[in-house]
Amino acid sequence: MVVENKKDAVSGNTALASQVNPLPSKRVKNPTKQSPSKEELRKIKKQKMLKFLKLNGTIVTAGVLGVIIVFRYSTIYSNQKEIIALQEEIQTLKEENEDLSVKLLKFNNISYIEEVATKELKMVEPKSTNAIYCDINAIEEIATSSANEEKGDSLLSKIKNLLFN
Repeated sequence: MVVENKKDAVSGNTALASQVNPLPSKRVKNPTKQSPSKEELRKIKKQKMLKFLKLNGTIVTAGVLGVIIVFRYSTIYSNQKEIIALQEEIQTLKEENEDLSVKLLKFNNISYIEEVATKELKMVEPKSTNAIYCDINAIEEIATSSANEEKGDSLLSKIKNLLFN
């Protein structure tokens, strides 16, 4: 039901018109209190500004701290991913190392080497009649004497070059 006339509004079961006390639309200034001076207004304004700045500073600080925390967690997460990847790589390298050590033991066996040489590489075992023996000491003496002669020749040639050039 829409009430068109507020003066005759009825509330309840009585037929009496209710009294409506209107709310004051504006604040009534206290006539006993004096209006604040300019200095007091400046102080009040300054206090409000300080409250505003403190609040905004707190909000900005909380935001910066939140960003820093998120950044640190992201670096920790990426470092953990790298650590896990490196651990997996270490594990695969250990397995590969074990495989290589098994292969090395297999190739360390002389009978296996002979078998591979004769069957796969088609090598033949040497006979004692095909063996050639030589004296290495004689070859070493010849090599050392030729090296000494070359040193002497080079020293002589250097002296000649210094004197005659």
